[in-house]
Amino acid sequence: MIEITSIEALEMMMIGRNYGYAHRCDKQALEVYLQKNAIFVDTTDGEDVLLLMNSTGKVIAFLEKDVNHLEPNEYNLSGFMYTIEEVRAKFEQSCALVEPERTDQLRLLMEILERQFGTMQINPSEEFMEKEEVQLYREISRARNI
Repeated sequence: MIEITSIEALEMMMIGRNYGYAHRCDKQALEVYLQKNAIFVDTTDGEDVLLLMNSTGKVIAFLEKDVNHLEPNEYNLSGFMYTIEEVRAKFEQSCALVEPERTDQLRLLMEILERQFGTMQINPSEEFMEKEEVQLYREISRARNI
């Protein structure tokens, strides 16, 4: 078992052992978890799945062998900055997808807007609500099928 205390250390281990985030693995949640806690990994070679556990041995996430770090139609939120125009173009492309991929892509676009433009506020002002990025966020939110 090895102890990992940062997202950078986790990703270096992943690259070295040819693992990627499993489908629907929430990298942001892992990054937040690692700010206060360590993740423990049994690095036995030859496994197709690598379990990430907390200090009590409970599985909190897993990695898969030979998974690309960027799956088709996924966005690497930590590595790229998007303009409003790029987000709008991706929104228009996403609307042509079939469920559940369509809603998944719309959710990812909302996350991009939240992280890069701070479009989520608890008590927004009228001025804030008039911003282009907030209007786009609301449009994407309404387009989801939830």
